[in-house]
Amino acid sequence: MKDAVDPPASAVVGSGTSPSVLLVDDDDAVRRTLKQMLAAGGFEVTAANGGAQALAEVERRGFDVILSDIQMPGMSGVELLRMVRAHDLDVPVLLMTGDPTLETAMEAVSLGAMQYLVKPTPKDELLRVVEQASRLHRMARMKRD
Repeated sequence: MKDAVDPPASAVVGSGTSPSVLLVDDDDAVRRTLKQMLAAGGFEVTAANGGAQALAEVERRGFDVILSDIQMPGMSGVELLRMVRAHDLDVPVLLMTGDPTLETAMEAVSLGAMQYLVKPTPKDELLRVVEQASRLHRMARMKRD
């Protein structure tokens, strides 16, 4: 794993003017539905079916926002967040769960998750939160550049 200083120069965020979102969920139906919602909201969406695939995508390119389920086999969303932070300190990470607990919420916040969402999240709220995260990330990048 790379140092947690700055993302590599090759990690170009997004490929156009649409904010890029990495969507991570092990449930095919949920992933498909969320991908459609985000795409309809104007986001460029890359979907991953778990933490390992998501981590490979993060190492391959940059994203404006990462939206991940928490409870997944193999690597939880919290573990993914920990690994993403070792690679990129700036990307906003939004974690979702259908089974919220105080412990996971506290751990997510301590690791720098921007938001902790409870499933099912209404479409308008989800799009608002992802848009807000994207704007904050782009502003932070502009300041750094």
